[in-house]
Amino acid sequence: MINMEETNKTIDYYNSNAAQYFSNTVNVDMSECCDRFLKYVVPGGRIVDIGAGSGRDIKYFKDRGYVVEGIDASEEMCRLATDYSGIEVICERIQNWYPKKKYDGIWANASLLHLSFDEIEEFICRASDYLKPNGVFYISMKKGIQTGNDNNGRFFTDFSEEKVQQIVAKREAFVVTDSWATWDRLSRDDFQWHNLILQKCEK
Repeated sequence: MINMEETNKTIDYYNSNAAQYFSNTVNVDMSECCDRFLKYVVPGGRIVDIGAGSGRDIKYFKDRGYVVEGIDASEEMCRLATDYSGIEVICERIQNWYPKKKYDGIWANASLLHLSFDEIEEFICRASDYLKPNGVFYISMKKGIQTGNDNNGRFFTDFSEEKVQQIVAKREAFVVTDSWATWDRLSRDDFQWHNLILQKCEK
């Protein structure tokens, strides 16, 4: 578990740099990953974006007829994402998010990596409770990074497909349905992204 000070530093970064982060990411083409995810989501289903950032992916899903919600820990990012997507993005930390409704898809693009590994494991273990039967959970993580703070003070965790498989095996609530690697869309060449789609197991 990272301490509250480290978590607050990460959130403070996004609050202080929200406009620049929005500008840098809102036009990044994530259609390959979004469409691969949507293949497993019932048409017109309910999706929640965990760590919504600019609101780019919320808008993509909304424009394709899905019912979309979003959360983000940064108040400033929530404001910008709401304005851009036309969907109210709620300011909430992943650790504190306990929804009462169920979803057809959970989308967590580049967001879980700001948690400690214990927090990632805890969230993955309870995420199946938030999904409808056959619901899916998309996760992306950075390959080739070290756990700790970057030069901007943001905390990152190095977690891999193998570690996610270990978490999934513990509870047996998910199966890994799809897995693929992508190069960074912001042309940073020192790492790749690894993408996973977990599907809720029927019991």
